[in-house]
Amino acid sequence: MLRRSLLLAPLALVGCGVVTTGKTGTQTTVTVNLKKLEAWAQAVSANANLILALPGAAAALGPNVTAVNMAIGMIGADITALRAAAGDAAVLTFDAGSVPAALDSLLSDFEMIVSAIGASATLPAAAGQYVAAIKAIVADLRVLMAG
Repeated sequence: MLRRSLLLAPLALVGCGVVTTGKTGTQTTVTVNLKKLEAWAQAVSANANLILALPGAAAALGPNVTAVNMAIGMIGADITALRAAAGDAAVLTFDAGSVPAALDSLLSDFEMIVSAIGASATLPAAAGQYVAAIKAIVADLRVLMAG
């Protein structure tokens, strides 16, 4: 049951206002809902951990296990940095031309997980659904950040 809810998490979050954009004259502002972004980050971490827990997955990933674990750890740090940048606000607003480093870092960590996991052609078949969930979140975040 837990696995099903973690797998469905990104589907429930897609298009739910994680990122909104607005235009004032020639300036585009981006507003990030930190609670929703944090939920996406937790879904990526949880799905990556589920992949690592599958029998044979760690062996199939080989040295990439280290990269995946490092990226999972960095996701928490990225969220902490975003929360610090936002202060007490539930959202972080910035000019589209100057995306906060912590947000870029979060996307990079997500992409590192996808790359490290994707490098293995011998992952257990059960990993496919978790990999797909992570890739969906990464793709959605890329689109949303592009404005």
